[in-house]
Amino acid sequence: GAFETMGTEGFMDMGGANMAGMFDSMGADHIDSIGGDQIFEMVGGMDGSDFMTMGNESAFGMFETMGNDLVMEMDGDAMAGMFGAMGTEQLSDIGSEGVADAFSAMGMDNAIGMGGDSLAEMFSAMGADNIGSVGAEGMQEAALSMSGDALGQMDPEAAAAMMDTMGSAEATDALGGEQLAGIIGAINPDELAEVMPSEVLMEAAEKMTIENFEAMSGEGAGAMFDVLGAEQVFESLGEVQVAGMFSAMDAEQMATLGTETIAEALTTMGTDNAIAMGADNLAEMMTTMDSESMSVVGGEALTEMAGAMTGEALMGMDSEAAASMMDTMGTESALASLGGEQLGGMLGAMDANQMSDAFTAEDLTEAAGKMEHDHVQGMDGESAAALLEGVITVMEPGELGNKGSAVDAGLVAAMLGAMDSSQVQDAITPEITADLAGKMEASDVALLDSDSAAAMMDSMGAGTAVAAMGQDSLATMIGVMDGQAITETLDSASAGAIAGALSQDNLQSLGAEQAAGIAGMIDAEQFSELSSDQAAGMAGAIAEDPGQVLEMPAESVTAMVSTMEASDLGALGSDMVGTMMAGMDAEQLGEMSDDHMSEAMETMGADLMGEGAVDFTEIESATTFLDEAPVETPSALSDMMQAEGASSFFGSTLFGQS
Repeated sequence: GAFETMGTEGFMDMGGANMAGMFDSMGADHIDSIGGDQIFEMVGGMDGSDFMTMGNESAFGMFETMGNDLVMEMDGDAMAGMFGAMGTEQLSDIGSEGVADAFSAMGMDNAIGMGGDSLAEMFSAMGADNIGSVGAEGMQEAALSMSGDALGQMDPEAAAAMMDTMGSAEATDALGGEQLAGIIGAINPDELAEVMPSEVLMEAAEKMTIENFEAMSGEGAGAMFDVLGAEQVFESLGEVQVAGMFSAMDAEQMATLGTETIAEALTTMGTDNAIAMGADNLAEMMTTMDSESMSVVGGEALTEMAGAMTGEALMGMDSEAAASMMDTMGTESALASLGGEQLGGMLGAMDANQMSDAFTAEDLTEAAGKMEHDHVQGMDGESAAALLEGVITVMEPGELGNKGSAVDAGLVAAMLGAMDSSQVQDAITPEITADLAGKMEASDVALLDSDSAAAMMDSMGAGTAVAAMGQDSLATMIGVMDGQAITETLDSASAGAIAGALSQDNLQSLGAEQAAGIAGMIDAEQFSELSSDQAAGMAGAIAEDPGQVLEMPAESVTAMVSTMEASDLGALGSDMVGTMMAGMDAEQLGEMSDDHMSEAMETMGADLMGEGAVDFTEIESATTFLDEAPVETPSALSDMMQAEGASSFFGSTLFGQS
């Protein structure tokens, strides 16, 4: 290997960073083959930063190869780098005593230089008994150097031992809110009261910000609340700290506190601090509340909070909580104060019955007028259908979906896209469907999904769709439908009418599944009514996934090929052409024109006799590429030769047979 070639001196001449890279690339097994004494000699040329670039297994391999005695003789900076490069698994393998010895040997400054995450792993590996030996002053110095996140990653027993070693009162005086939140959050919630008396925990909480609390676990924050007690938290702790404590809790902790406690927390922290907790935390708090506790907070405060929340957070609320929140705010106030995103979120969280109780049709229309497309796309079908029903009730016939209207075609499409097929057909009549489809641009149609697009097509019929919609919009509607929806919604005549209404570019823009679905339903007579460009467009779309051809009837494949210009076959590529040939039976292959067959063979790399030689009697003696180099049979040709129509294919006029 490289080490044997270079030798120890040559290896050391590379410099520490390069040696670290070489050791890391060698791996633990190869490192072991060098020998401990040689490794120890070489690490003298490496510093801590060199080790920190190594992977944990390689660093551990160096430790194992040297052995504990030699490692303890290393320079403190290098030793810290080696242990900093290891992970939890490797430190655990060394054992608590070995890690504690290394921590003591490397010195506090070098240990701190490893970084907070590595320190947290070392303290967790050392165990509670060994942490005490570090001493209060040293442990405090280490804790001050660590981030809240790093302290929060510590083992619960190690965190408790760290706090016990420093002294909870002394640690609370010395550490910042970030560090206190981290270490308190790491302590086992069931043991927090034993580790930190209530009065000390109160002082620690007063030093924390909302951001500090959010670094804690929900269980940690819940335990903190339990130790302090509701009376002390709400009467003595600052508004910001109350908000922080509750922002750290999750739904499980809040549910155990009860709705009255959550309401009191919101009124204590104030609206501004509640908003500062973030939308998701607010939504969790709202979900735990009932109508009575909502009333305690008050409609004005709830409206202000809702206005600061995202639609996604509001939509994630429990339906009962959303309905209670709307009832407390008042519909009139909500409509006046909330934006479309928030209204969409609230409506999306409520069920249809709750919506009808809270909103009139006029209210729903006003709400819809404030919304953008993405504000309704997250709704469930029931809520979207209720919203659209209200809008249809209020708006004048023909007004729905107009450009510039409060509820334009795109917004309606977004509502329909949230519904299933039965909800779509229940919500809009065939006449309204046709009217809306005619107003939809391609970007509007793209907001539908397969079910809603198929429901619209089924309701109005393909003939009406062709007459009412522009080419791009019609192509987009087919494009959003999946293959199954196409075959279940359209019949042969409908598929032919749609294909005939679209341009080559429209057809080629379809997905392979959609194009194959349309083409597979069109028979030879209908294909004959299409232009060669239209047939080429469909084939070009299917060429993105040639396997779709095998799902088509052989008659449709044959009709598509024969409708295309022979010269267009070459643009499809060998895989597509080969698959089309394999999808045709013997008789159909035999009926292909000489031009189509010649182009197909050339595209597949199988025109072994030269273009234009379509009969053995016309072939002149000539040198071909077969004389110059071995040629492997193209995979497309191999597939075709094994197909049902192979005998007819090679018995065609291309090979001089008649």
